[in-house]
Amino acid sequence: MKRLIFVICLAVAAALLVPSVAAADQPIREGLPAEDFTIQGSCAFDVDLQVLVNNEFITTFSDGRQLITGALKVRLTNVETGKSIDLNISGPGFITPHEDGSVTFQLNGRSLVFDLGLLELTSGPAILEIDPSGTVVSYTTTSAATVDLCAVLADP
Repeated sequence: MKRLIFVICLAVAAALLVPSVAAADQPIREGLPAEDFTIQGSCAFDVDLQVLVNNEFITTFSDGRQLITGALKVRLTNVETGKSIDLNISGPGFITPHEDGSVTFQLNGRSLVFDLGLLELTSGPAILEIDPSGTVVSYTTTSAATVDLCAVLADP
């Protein structure tokens, strides 16, 4: 909720675990694992991401599209100062794979976007285009409700 952005890391990992063409017409719903990690290069300081609640699921449809739903709550911590903030980034997110191996990731609701020289909380539509190697090549948001989390975590 959805690598260079946290939700995209989850989505790309999930896409690799799930066959591109489902064997049946029924959607397949599975738990979506998430692990703690450190975000580097988005802010002037490293940021630890700790998963507090992960009740996310990924539903894969027979045409390869995927839907990420469920609760995901994280804590971001400035590793230099110890300042932290808790976030609900439960999305949802929609993943549309393309024949060339690229992916469109549409984020709705609250989502965490990072890398690309930013660490941002979005509330509303955001679209990421990801090339076959997993690199974000385009990020657009129509939401005026974005928060620069580097600035939030940098304040004493």
